Amino acid sequence: MGKSIQEKFDNITTEFKTGKTKPYEYRLEKLKLLKKTILEYEDKIMKALYDDLNKPRMESYMSEYKLVIDEIDYMLKHLKKLMKDRKIRPLLAQMPSKIRLRYEPYGKVLIISPWNYPFFLSLNPVIGAVAAGNTFILKPSNYSVNTSDVLEEIITKVFSKDYIVLGSRVENKALLDLKFDYIFFTGSVKVGKVVMKKASENLIPVTLELGGKSPCFVDRTADLEKSAERILFGKLMNAGQTCVAVDYVLADKSIIDDLIIKLKEKYKEMIPNEDYRRKYMPRIIDEKHLQRINSYFDKDMGLYMDLYIEKTTLDSKFMKDELFSPILPVIPFERKEDLIEIFDDYKKPLSMYIFSKDDEFIDYLLDNVQSGGVSINDTLFHMMSPRAPFGGVGNSGMGNYHGKFSFKTFSHERTILKKWWDFDIRSKYHPYNQKKFDSIKKLM
Repeated sequence: MGKSIQEKFDNITTEFKTGKTKPYEYRLEKLKLLKKTILEYEDKIMKALYDDLNKPRMESYMSEYKLVIDEIDYMLKHLKKLMKDRKIRPLLAQMPSKIRLRYEPYGKVLIISPWNYPFFLSLNPVIGAVAAGNTFILKPSNYSVNTSDVLEEIITKVFSKDYIVLGSRVENKALLDLKFDYIFFTGSVKVGKVVMKKASENLIPVTLELGGKSPCFVDRTADLEKSAERILFGKLMNAGQTCVAVDYVLADKSIIDDLIIKLKEKYKEMIPNEDYRRKYMPRIIDEKHLQRINSYFDKDMGLYMDLYIEKTTLDSKFMKDELFSPILPVIPFERKEDLIEIFDDYKKPLSMYIFSKDDEFIDYLLDNVQSGGVSINDTLFHMMSPRAPFGGVGNSGMGNYHGKFSFKTFSHERTILKKWWDFDIRSKYHPYNQKKFDSIKKLM
């Protein structure tokens, strides 16, 4: 019989208390071993992603495998510098003293990852947690069961079986009842609210990476052929089952029909027939998620769903919830000012995409529409670098990660002041009087 969740939690708690995860040498060793193991498991990882989602090897490499390797490489290169104390200049009132900022691990971290990018979205936060000196428990999705099994092998080999829990909602609930020191959750807004509510009971800080209806704006100055191609790249990746996918397009009414024609032409070039689609396009994860998609059409669209493009309006059935599928509504607009009124009714998305050669149009949207991140004249690529933060805002999440931002996310920033013995500001002490007050006013 395997260990219970409580036993695993107790074991990672004890391990953190020993202090073994804090030294630079330990963190470096574990990151190197993690990379070595991932390289050894490349074929297993690729097969698991194919078995779970029908992801072709190239897509799995671009959107999951390589991003994890890049994240580890970044940490290996920069970890020593990230761990160094930062000197802070004291205020006059704090003199004479030295102040430094130290990044310390929170302790026990819970990482709950989703099924749509089950390898990347599991291990990227794990890398940050380890780099910051924490112990952790990873809870991958039970929908992507094959990838979860491979993750269990990797985590067990690099750390121990205590560091991962497989299962479904029952296990999620049991984990959320425990007093972790930090929770990192990637998933739906609905479940994110549950996670935050449970965390609030024990005042546990959280990072929530959620989603939302990420818009794509196309104005009359855009190169329609390139726009169509790049929009489809962002929509077809993982069959639209991406938290930063283009959810819908808002196109200038003067070019909307031409854009739709280009989208359909480019799609036919990219996905020439059903045989190609079944071989090289990811599928809908399972029948449960397909039922949600089918409800838009009142018919079975199939797990290997074709791209569906429709010119529609803002009150369309497709505009109520995040689509998370290869459905692409295209909606006309007349003036850029009208777009701002639209976003009075929509929550802040995780991503925003703008296709335009008009800097004034681009700046107007950047100034007036909030989102987690932005790609201009492309899709998805803003979130791929370990040198830049990725995260949501408002309804699309809170907090960020990747590279040094992951290190900071999983670290407590601790201010340390060391005062000198041979001098002191006497006016700060009782008994107070006017002279002391005047002195303090000058110092502070």
